[in-house]
Amino acid sequence: MMATFCDILCIEGVPGSGKTTLAGNVQNRCASENIKSFWVVEEKKDHPITPAELRRLSNRDDFDVRCLRSWASFIDRLDQVAILDGCAFQSTVRFLLASDRSVEFIRHYVKRWEALLGDAKAKLVFLYLPDLLGEMNNRVFAIRGEDWVRKVSGYVAGTPYAIRKCLSGRQGMAKFWSQYQDLCLDLMAGLGIPVLQIQVSEENRGSLHDQVYSWAFERHS
Repeated sequence: MMATFCDILCIEGVPGSGKTTLAGNVQNRCASENIKSFWVVEEKKDHPITPAELRRLSNRDDFDVRCLRSWASFIDRLDQVAILDGCAFQSTVRFLLASDRSVEFIRHYVKRWEALLGDAKAKLVFLYLPDLLGEMNNRVFAIRGEDWVRKVSGYVAGTPYAIRKCLSGRQGMAKFWSQYQDLCLDLMAGLGIPVLQIQVSEENRGSLHDQVYSWAFERHS
């Protein structure tokens, strides 16, 4: 590994928060600063941590163990900075929530994940939307389009968590993501790794990559 202040940068947030755009911009900044890095998009079919075949097993009882095993293998092979979009929480915690695992179970999973990081200099950025339900209704649904809304709302409605909570349709999906965001904020309060929470607004969307790059990769007194 190169000598940097961050080996693994996890960028998290609900759909529409801007995590994918931010991850790509931070990776471009790393390249311009001659920091060897790579960026992995959350839903990449052959994702090095949560590939499609693993995500399809999210309802299995051993999904958490499989995720941790995959993380351990990834960390062992790491030889440059990894910028991970939606991998720390959205491709794991979100599935555990959707499977209706208890908060204590999910909290224990996150603690085991953090312990796996070991000496890797991991940092986590979380982009949150203070008025998430309003953002979903007024911006995210329009940007993502009706096909995405139908696909994701259908997925959410069929999950054990949504069935128990009676969440369905567009508003049920929005409530699911709101409850997921609340869970993530609660989980981050117990983390020992550095965490940067950013409230996303129209005013700061375009400059977030400079803020995140500085926080993750530059020395601060």
